[in-house]
Amino acid sequence: MRTQFLFVFMLFAVGPALGDPPEVQLRNEKLLLKGELPGGQFLSVGSLSCQMSPDGRWLVYGRYDPKNSNHWLVLHDLSAGKDRELDIPPFSNGDTPRRILSSPLFNSADAVMIFFGQVDADGDGKADRNSGTAYRYDLAKGKVTQLDLGLRSPFVLRTRDRNTVIAVAMTPPATQSDARGFQSAAYRVALDERKPFKLNVPARMIVPAGAPCPTADVVSVATIDDGERKGRLVLLDYVEDKVIAEFILGRAFSRTDNSPPRWSRDGRYLCVLVDPAAQPGATPATQSDEASYVSLIWDRQLKKEVSRVAGAAPIAAGPTDSTLLMQRMLKWEFFIYDVTSGRSWPLPAGIAPCCVERDILLYNKDPL
Repeated sequence: MRTQFLFVFMLFAVGPALGDPPEVQLRNEKLLLKGELPGGQFLSVGSLSCQMSPDGRWLVYGRYDPKNSNHWLVLHDLSAGKDRELDIPPFSNGDTPRRILSSPLFNSADAVMIFFGQVDADGDGKADRNSGTAYRYDLAKGKVTQLDLGLRSPFVLRTRDRNTVIAVAMTPPATQSDARGFQSAAYRVALDERKPFKLNVPARMIVPAGAPCPTADVVSVATIDDGERKGRLVLLDYVEDKVIAEFILGRAFSRTDNSPPRWSRDGRYLCVLVDPAAQPGATPATQSDEASYVSLIWDRQLKKEVSRVAGAAPIAAGPTDSTLLMQRMLKWEFFIYDVTSGRSWPLPAGIAPCCVERDILLYNKDPL
């Protein structure tokens, strides 16, 4: 079976005419790319396999070549229907492009992409897995340049400020035998100065976790330290350099790659996948498997948890300010959840959402 990439406009509507229970209606479906590409290559599929620019012109997606196990990112011009391959070394691990696509590459204020990549230091034609750098891509000129941020292997996150990025960088141990000696830290970097400012996140290990809030100077990072051995999500005001909220992830820490936290479209609600057995007040009998994980929804205006969705993980912002796109844990079932009413509407069967931009949904679909 060939997996296809479909580009559709989403109409979010409910009512008696749509059946019981009502479901999300999709319209103006348009085929963008077929799953099997020339040369035996394939699209990378999944919930974090593409990203659309805010103006709706560009699509970045992952491509995979099974002959050499290479993964790389491709820029697709939606108006011209043409691809541009980014001039960076391909990745040997599919998790890397998925993590890149989970964070914003574009900023609506300018015509460039800024993203994490790796370098081919030994000249074998592949990116070195232990390397890392920041790249800038000029959309008008089609040119890639490497950014020196003054950090070792920085993973970069764009922010709403076109001149500011958040970088998470690793510090190696003093000796090779000290496996637990690795540390990481988060930095705020002004692109015009390239002078990293270390942010105050109290943890030994920090990894990027989801996109910054679309309307505020807030970013989320996942942390783990040696004391509790429990993963946490820290919500950080990167301008004021202060922590404004923390969430205990527990064993759900391992899902921050595939199910990172997601903000609602208006930046009011944050949806975080957590392990209920790790939460305060949990009893020894509380289940702690992936099927039992819950999505905690935090209201930034009220500064408190306002809802929980059991057995589901966040995928993307929904088509309206109070909605989120979610997936049932360990199932091929997707739905729109409204935070204010607590109601949900299933998406049609047979599609797998990739990303949402405004009222546009991109998804994979089996043509059969």
